[in-house]
Amino acid sequence: MAEAINYKLYDRRISRKLSAINVQLYLMGKTDGKKPILIFDEAENLTLNTFQMLKAMYDTLKWTCATVLIGTDQLITTMDRLKSKNKPGMPQFYRRFKAGIRHIEPMDKNFDAFLADMPFPSSFKKTIRCICENYGELHDFLVPAMREADEMNVPLTEKFFRMKYQLPIND
Repeated sequence: MAEAINYKLYDRRISRKLSAINVQLYLMGKTDGKKPILIFDEAENLTLNTFQMLKAMYDTLKWTCATVLIGTDQLITTMDRLKSKNKPGMPQFYRRFKAGIRHIEPMDKNFDAFLADMPFPSSFKKTIRCICENYGELHDFLVPAMREADEMNVPLTEKFFRMKYQLPIND
């Protein structure tokens, strides 16, 4: 976080580093007229210590720096479980973030928005849809295949894709 805001940290203790970052983010939002935002992706993997740290940061920054946690439904499950076990700080953390919880519908599983612009035949698109369950997997399959085809100076075809990933080849 310090690197993202161009702030040099000198202290070795994590608590002091977080305090210094809090002050800088607060000043950015309050006096510099900037609108900093902290975004934590895959927040379902956060630990109790991290939730406690985020609660402390939120208390300092709530009017000057937005805090966003992005995660799967496991994030809510984790927060509920820690709150119900009355883990230190979790009921208070949950209270602060509860009103801001937004559930977003899952993305298009057919990848129509992406595949519509791709010059692949429908059979290749069907193969991709069968293999990939989400956009992360789509990326993990297509980008290396596209890069390898480009390096070999050959078009990315279904046959090339199937050979690369050792999938049965349909003739």
